[in-house]
Amino acid sequence: MSGIHRGRIRTIEAVLDAAKALFEERPYELIAMEEIAARAGVARATLYYNFSSKQEIAVAVSERERRRALEGLRQLIDAEPPAEDVLQAVFWRAGQANTAMSEVSRIATLAALSSGAGRRPSPDDPWSTLRALEDLVRLGQRQEVFRSDLPAERLALMIAGLLLQVSLAATPTDVSTPAWAEELAGLALDALKARSA
Repeated sequence: MSGIHRGRIRTIEAVLDAAKALFEERPYELIAMEEIAARAGVARATLYYNFSSKQEIAVAVSERERRRALEGLRQLIDAEPPAEDVLQAVFWRAGQANTAMSEVSRIATLAALSSGAGRRPSPDDPWSTLRALEDLVRLGQRQEVFRSDLPAERLALMIAGLLLQVSLAATPTDVSTPAWAEELAGLALDALKARSA
C-alpha cells in the first residue's frame, strides 16, 4: 500500500471520526461541511475531494458503524451464547445507534434502500446484515429455541424488517427509540420461538 493511499485512508478516517462526534453532539441539519473539516483538521478542499456532500459523509459514518456492529455480532455468534440474548442485543444496539444519530441513521437507511442495497446480498458477502441475521437464526435453530419449520433466510428477512423500523426511527410518539427497539425485539422473539409438537 502506497504512502499516498495510507494518507488518504487516514484523512477519511479523521473526517468520519469528526463527523460522527459532531452528529452525536448536535442535530444533523445544524452541522456544516466546513465544521466537519475543521474538527477533522483537514482543509475544506481535502474534505470535498473525498466527499461530495454531508449526506455522503453521513452514509459513510453509518456504514462504518454498521460494519463494526456486524464484526461484533459475528464474534458473538461464533461464541454461541443463547440466541435470544444475541437477538435482544442486536435490537438494543440498533436502538442505541438510532438514538445517538437518528437523522444520520435515517439518511443512510434511505440511501441504501434507494440504491438497491436492500436487494438479496451475495452469500459470500461477509458484511451483509441479512447474512449475519441468517447465521443468528441458524444458531437459534441449532439451540432449538428458534422455529425450524421456516427457512433461516425467511426468518432473517422478518428480523430485518423489524430492525428497519428502528433504523428509520418509526417510533410511536409515546415511547423512546430504545424502548421501541426492545418492544420490536420482543415481537421478533415471539415470532421466532420454536413451536412445540
